[in-house]
Amino acid sequence: MKALVYLLGARALDIAHDQHPRSTVPEPSLPPIASTPETAGAWRRWAEAGRSEAARRARPTPVPSGLPVFGPETA
Repeated sequence: MKALVYLLGARALDIAHDQHPRSTVPEPSLPPIASTPETAGAWRRWAEAGRSEAARRARPTPVPSGLPVFGPETA
């Protein structure tokens, strides 16, 4: 009897799933990982090349590279 209930339930779920298929939402792609300043600069130049002039003007200016960097090793 339990097997019959299981099979009927499984069939009911299959029918419900076939009648209302879910639309999958694609996950956003992750940005590239830059582990060194050189690769970060390369990715930045690559991204900048694909932007319009209006988008470049709207982007904030980058932080000057001469500023000191504080991290775990300098604390």
